[in-house]
Amino acid sequence: MKKEKLLNLKRLAFMLMLFVLGGQVSSKAQCSANYTVTYDSTGTILEFHPTWTSSANVVSMLWTFGDGTSAVNQQPTHTYNFTGYAPVCFTITFSDSCTSTHCDSVLTRQGGVPLCAASFTSAIAPGGVFFTDNSYSADSIMSYDWDFGDGTTQSGPNPVHVYSANGTYTVCLTITSASACTDTYCSTIAIQNGGTQCFANFSSTPILGTTMVDFIDNSTADSGATIVSYSWDFGDSLGFSSLQNPTYAYGAPGVYYVCLSIQTSSGCSSTNCQFVSAGGANSCTANFVASLNPATNAIDFTDLSVTNDSIIRWEWDFGDGTNSVIQNPNHNYTGIGSYNVCLTITTAFGCTDTYCDSVYYAGLQNCSAAFSGTISTSNVGAFYCTTNNANAQYFWSFGDGTYANGVGMSSVTHQFASAGTYVVCAAIQDSSCADSTCATFTAGSSSACAALYTFSVDSTGTTYTFTNQSTAASNYFWSFGDGTSSTDANPVHLYNQPGPHTVCLTLTDSTTGCTDTYCNSISAANACDPVFVALPDSSNPAGTPMNFTVITPCGAPASITIDYGDGSTPQTISGSNVTYVYATPGSYNVCVCVIDALGDTTCVCDTVVAYRLSNGIADLELSNIQLNAYPNPFSTTLNAEFTLEKNAVVSIQLIGLAGNVVSSTKEEKLSAGTYRESINTDDLASGFYILKLNVNGMQVSKKVALQK
Repeated sequence: MKKEKLLNLKRLAFMLMLFVLGGQVSSKAQCSANYTVTYDSTGTILEFHPTWTSSANVVSMLWTFGDGTSAVNQQPTHTYNFTGYAPVCFTITFSDSCTSTHCDSVLTRQGGVPLCAASFTSAIAPGGVFFTDNSYSADSIMSYDWDFGDGTTQSGPNPVHVYSANGTYTVCLTITSASACTDTYCSTIAIQNGGTQCFANFSSTPILGTTMVDFIDNSTADSGATIVSYSWDFGDSLGFSSLQNPTYAYGAPGVYYVCLSIQTSSGCSSTNCQFVSAGGANSCTANFVASLNPATNAIDFTDLSVTNDSIIRWEWDFGDGTNSVIQNPNHNYTGIGSYNVCLTITTAFGCTDTYCDSVYYAGLQNCSAAFSGTISTSNVGAFYCTTNNANAQYFWSFGDGTYANGVGMSSVTHQFASAGTYVVCAAIQDSSCADSTCATFTAGSSSACAALYTFSVDSTGTTYTFTNQSTAASNYFWSFGDGTSSTDANPVHLYNQPGPHTVCLTLTDSTTGCTDTYCNSISAANACDPVFVALPDSSNPAGTPMNFTVITPCGAPASITIDYGDGSTPQTISGSNVTYVYATPGSYNVCVCVIDALGDTTCVCDTVVAYRLSNGIADLELSNIQLNAYPNPFSTTLNAEFTLEKNAVVSIQLIGLAGNVVSSTKEEKLSAGTYRESINTDDLASGFYILKLNVNGMQVSKKVALQK
């Protein structure tokens, strides 16, 4: 290992959150429960299939379906009277008195709306035909199969296809969802000289007090042509029309799949299908998301309310005695904690509704490492962090083997020796938070551009707001890593699965012809996951006592269970603080599981270093170790940087989440100082890994992401 004079970043001890477990309270339990669910062909009847592990005989089973009903048979079926998600818990008891419970949310369907429906749009460009998936699915879509009508096929959500000859082609998309729902949607596309194309499109407005719906045609014809025919299918197997802007009366309230097909004078045809609600009753549903703005440390609230007429008033209660009547306000809280925020809306027709959600404010977190930058024609780069923290340490890596660091160093300039593409990284650290970000820049081209974005997540942990930090461009294309995409400059995206997801932003500047892509790995984890801190208890000299503090961001839970990682029985605690005495000092993988009022379980595990205190100073030097890993995410090489304040025997390991060691160094005796070790990962698959630093037999760990 080569000793270098690098940035001495202070690492936050005892709060490295590694990864999120699901459902099961403890891996050290003597028995465990689990289940899967399948749907019938209509998607309305659910059948539950239990699984378990135990060497003892089964004594009893209990199912609670989240709608006030239950069952005791082994493989029950259940029908719900609503559409949405229900928390289902399976509890099993064995003859050795071991009991295990597994809870999960299942998708319920009342009927009327299909489980999935394929759909897409297309656009002709010089590089080919760009197809954009617009399919609907009640759960995640697992596969996309395209037939382009010219004898070729392809998989994936948003393909690009080049046709070898002009003509009219029938393109079909078949989707398959996680619940085995399959649907196919076909549309014709006309490939003509000049790359022209027509597009069917429409909007709909329900007429209050009736089951009638007004339909407005928004279709476009290809260049020089006009639309000569309209064909409407209103989705109830009864209604059809050839008018441009029809009004249709449905026989009953409901949700219908409406399709409009057009034909132009040049022979181009197109079809567009959408879900349309008909019911007539005045309805409104309040809703919002909340996210932390790292630049201002304020909570940004975004109104997501849905109504069938216009909203005339928004009333916000921020839970701390303050209010607002702005549609999308931002609010600065003065104290750390969880706040119950409520939004009440009122519509022009007198409908009113209130939605409340718990929002957790973690205090000052001015540690966003997001940055922008440009490189001049003389290869001089200028880089600027989007936040300016005068008390924080900044570390810059320019991708050419050179570095810069200093306190409050939120902007830097750097002379690149030669033209090329460089991965520039910024890291920021203060006494309460840390962050790092990398982006790609090109030197030696007057048309260089750089893609970059930051993101924030709402209180549910599923809706992400992406903020474009790129250099100016004419077109943006986002791939969200779950089969969906967007061309908005600053999109908002809802994830149905926890991830991690690799989100890529590709920008194109039509003026200079420059294009660039920036990718980052995000995990749509539950924002209500617990956070815990473990520190030595200096008041009790016996054994190795540790003080545990558990933080539950979304309010008081039904129960909190801690598995201390030393083979002892997991402990259910009351309150948020507990002291535990380890028999010997060491490094332990501790798991904290929280069960909420609905019975849903979330678990978080982290490495805790247990050691004794002597006169207020740790006997082991582990508490003084600083470990940094960059870039993170990384693609081919990971740099592990650490600082020793004493002489020590050191080795480094890279470990998979299954516990397998994929890379390691030999033990070396090192003197006090700062070191960097480069780890080559060409033979490893993308995913999460644990970087472990071993010092005199003790360990410090950090989660890293490999992204190829």
